[in-house]
Amino acid sequence: MIRILVVDDQKTVHQALKGYLDTEPDLEIVGFATNGHEAVAQVEKLNPDLVLMDIEMPGINGLEATRIISERFLSSKVLMLTSYDDEQYLNCALQMGAKGYLLKTTPARELVMAIRYAYKGYFQLGPDLIGKYVSKIPRLQADSNENNRLREALKLQIQTPEKIKKEIKKILEQENRVSVAQYTNLQIKVDNLSHLTRRLEKQIASLYKFFFVNVFLIILIMLGTLYVFTQTL
Repeated sequence: MIRILVVDDQKTVHQALKGYLDTEPDLEIVGFATNGHEAVAQVEKLNPDLVLMDIEMPGINGLEATRIISERFLSSKVLMLTSYDDEQYLNCALQMGAKGYLLKTTPARELVMAIRYAYKGYFQLGPDLIGKYVSKIPRLQADSNENNRLREALKLQIQTPEKIKKEIKKILEQENRVSVAQYTNLQIKVDNLSHLTRRLEKQIASLYKFFFVNVFLIILIMLGTLYVFTQTL
């Protein structure tokens, strides 16, 4: 069971996430918080496996709360869930120790998958943010802390919902190729059988022709013999 703490200052987000996650047998929301200060207190009290963290909140924001949780509570992973797709927020969240960054527009099923993979230790990044994440790396200085954070993140096996879908599609395509190959082999066998059947039909027709021709010749010979015999009488 993955125990989750939801941190967001909007109660509607709490309700929506509860509706999404309560239907999953391996996920459990153990608490809610509306700001960074409450988030830290709830993590200390509840020791959740994963924290879904918003960024803009009153008091301590989500980025600062992520830093505190990442430093003080190593068993609790933080997965950002925000409306901001800005690179600065993304890179700052990575520096603060977040294990992933998703947008609130992420479909429910992909969010559920991201939670499961983040819990297993895979770095998560929303499909819409991968381009920004990769394109940012060449512009970083080699000795910057930000670059070290990104390089460290790249060492992890990045598993995003989009990548998972591509892997599934790849598997399905392989299965389809196998099915096509099997169908092709079967079709070849059918064609060979049809060819043999046609050859057999031709051979049978030739035998019938040979038989009737020979019968006709025998009849002619017999009639000729009978005619000669009657003439000699």
